[in-house]
Amino acid sequence: MPLTLGAQVGDEIIVGARRIRVNCIHSRRRVTLRRDDGKYFPIYLGEEVEIFPEVKVSIGSRTATHCLRLKLDAPRTIVIGRAK
Repeated sequence: MPLTLGAQVGDEIIVGARRIRVNCIHSRRRVTLRRDDGKYFPIYLGEEVEIFPEVKVSIGSRTATHCLRLKLDAPRTIVIGRAK
């Protein structure tokens, strides 16, 4: 079962020893994430994208015009949380 986190532009999420950042929410159907090494990942509603080995991200339901829910699917051994 994936972990679902509410996110808005600028939020950072820790994935193991790495980080991803919500770079831009373009629309209800598209968001761009930026990995800590500078690589960008466009995510479209209805698709799942592997951003790290064994870690996939997809868009969940939207909560407002400036935020959304990200679904992160990873093994339980990978710690996922919000950056402070």
